Amino acid sequence: MKREFLKELGLSDEQIDKIMAENGKDIAREQEKTGEKDKEIELIGSQLKEANKTIKSYKDMDIDGIKKSANEWETKAKQLEKEKVVLKNDYALKSAINNANSIDGDLLMKIINKEDLKFQDDKIIGLDEQIASIKESKPYLFKSSSDDGDDRFIPHKLPEGDGDGANAMESQISSVFDN
Repeated sequence: MKREFLKELGLSDEQIDKIMAENGKDIAREQEKTGEKDKEIELIGSQLKEANKTIKSYKDMDIDGIKKSANEWETKAKQLEKEKVVLKNDYALKSAINNANSIDGDLLMKIINKEDLKFQDDKIIGLDEQIASIKESKPYLFKSSSDDGDDRFIPHKLPEGDGDGANAMESQISSVFDN
């Protein structure tokens, strides 16, 4: 609003000053609101740019490849967990076979039917029955309870002589050369 317009309406300078002051307050309030909205628009615009950058980076990603890779790793983890259980069970079985006084634990491992065994906590269900059956059919795979030593070492005694080692050697040497 302009002063000339108000003067043409026949208003006094004092009335015009009051109207202009009030009009100035209204304009300031509206400019403040507009300034806040401008800042809000600017903030939303920067958020939109950031969102577009993020979307573009996601478009460049191979989502199907990532899903496939995640599935492959999950499968590998499950397979390794199964292998861990098998190794743990094999170790427990070997330990139990060694405690059964077997002579050849590796051979006994091949004879035992692992499918009939059930592994629970630290127990192997069905192993005692199989070992008892193998002891009956193949007792040579186990140390007998009367064995208290190692059969692989058999001590040999020196031949008995006349007791005088030096004379015995001389007589043997002379007998070789005298003939």
